[in-house]
Amino acid sequence: MIPKISVIMSVYYESIKELSRSIESILSQTYKDFEYIIILDNPSNIEAKECILEHQKLDQRIIFIENQKNIKLWASLNKWLSIARWKYIARMDGDDSCLADRLEKQYDFFEENPEIDILFTGWREINEWGDVFVRTPKKRFFENIEKYFFLHSLLLHPSLMCRSEVFWSYRYPEIGRPEDFPLFLDWIHEGYTFSVLEEALYDYTVQESDIETKYKKVREFSQTFLEILIKKIPLFWNNIYYYAMLLRIVVEFLLSRVYFIFKTVYVPLQKRIKSWWEEK
Repeated sequence: MIPKISVIMSVYYESIKELSRSIESILSQTYKDFEYIIILDNPSNIEAKECILEHQKLDQRIIFIENQKNIKLWASLNKWLSIARWKYIARMDGDDSCLADRLEKQYDFFEENPEIDILFTGWREINEWGDVFVRTPKKRFFENIEKYFFLHSLLLHPSLMCRSEVFWSYRYPEIGRPEDFPLFLDWIHEGYTFSVLEEALYDYTVQESDIETKYKKVREFSQTFLEILIKKIPLFWNNIYYYAMLLRIVVEFLLSRVYFIFKTVYVPLQKRIKSWWEEK
């Protein structure tokens, strides 16, 4: 039987426990007709290579590719896309897992809704202490993605499945992290249709970092976000919600340069907003 789905996944520094759990969650899917492309972007990670090869011996749906050196996530993703052959492309991360019927439910949705190009799922955030927070964005937000993408955290990148022609038309840009954000902007501008399954089908691992690490991450990401948003203003010049996001990122950028304000204002405020979102 010809596979209908190409699942693509990057591996870099994930632990063997995380990686095995991730691979097994895909191989045990109720939907069986897929190819599973795994690229090792860290050739020095010998344990990860051995883990992947052991799974490949047991399941020939795995296609293993090893980069000769670290070429960064965006480049590896684009490399995978050049060999992905099938009707739908699904993303997966090497330190997460997904429910057994994730691929089946996404596949069935696409077959029943030919007008949809890009599909996400809800997810469960699981921190290092085992606490679980369920995130299920509403489908109505996706029906007006030009507005709500800029107001809510809707899109979990590794829960993505899309029609292959979407990825073949637009590839990941040559930037650092986050590699998904500018791609989503291009898809929205192009007018692709988005939707979501309003149930948690993906388990997303969250590493709780100390305040200094979080400060550094927000500092780096806010600068990248700001550069992207400014560059793409011509695409969204008449979208007021775009400017709302731009203003928020400017504030994050400025606050992340002042550690005291970041620690005493930004982090507590972010926690309150997150708590409010969880209640919605």
